[in-house]
Amino acid sequence: MTGDIIRLIALGCFVAAFFIKKQIKQNTKVDGPLTKDEKTKVILTEFFSPILAGAVYYYGLRKEFPIKAKQANKYSIIIFVCQLLVGVGLLSLSV
Repeated sequence: MTGDIIRLIALGCFVAAFFIKKQIKQNTKVDGPLTKDEKTKVILTEFFSPILAGAVYYYGLRKEFPIKAKQANKYSIIIFVCQLLVGVGLLSLSV
């Protein structure tokens, strides 16, 4: 049951990341850092699924908007490492 919920959340974040990537492509003419609104959306989707959402952003934006793609990828890696450290910390406390 819990695994199904986790998969559903990951799938939802994947789909949301796909549409946000599409919105970034439509609304952006020149490459540059992520705007505040884009950054908020990227971080929220990557918080729930950093690997899938990060891949969507990086591979979807890297040809047209390499600066935005690198920044989104950086957030993905940071969030993934933080989640990993929190998970390891919680596991070590429960033993």
